[in-house]
Amino acid sequence: MNQIRYSWFSGFILICAFASGCGQTHFPHALDTTLTDTNRIVNDNSLTPDQKRAQLSALGIPDLTINALLRDVTNANQFGGTLESALNKVQGGQLDQMTPDEIQLYADATNQASFSDAQAQSLTDLYDQAGIHTRDELKDYLDNPASELPAGLNATDIRAVFVDFNPSDITSQLP
Repeated sequence: MNQIRYSWFSGFILICAFASGCGQTHFPHALDTTLTDTNRIVNDNSLTPDQKRAQLSALGIPDLTINALLRDVTNANQFGGTLESALNKVQGGQLDQMTPDEIQLYADATNQASFSDAQAQSLTDLYDQAGIHTRDELKDYLDNPASELPAGLNATDIRAVFVDFNPSDITSQLP
């Protein structure tokens, strides 16, 4: 009975691997990614944090594992991003789509406040859970006395970075 299940399952895997739209994600005869491969990228100081993420991703490493591999690389250990992608999301009314790394990059560029990894993650969660997309929605949320901020977040810092600061003032910092 177990042999039949295994054969059926193996056949399903083979059919799925070659079926349209399934997309093979495991290549049994491909060379495995090694620590040498990942360490070469992680320790390459000539690469930007975003380039490190891109190269690790190209090796087939999942985002959560990349976060762990780049745990000591500022602005690359929480799903990455660039100042340009952060600015585009702020200006495009996509605060709820920002990664924690983008929040940190943007805040640092404003020189108004900075956020730790934990604070940036809390702010990302807040934007997502409260459905905050735009700077005006964030202002309304912060102005509402019934609104609560997660522990460790300061309304004054959030307001200074994401409400009061003019996003176009950091365009000169873009590459």
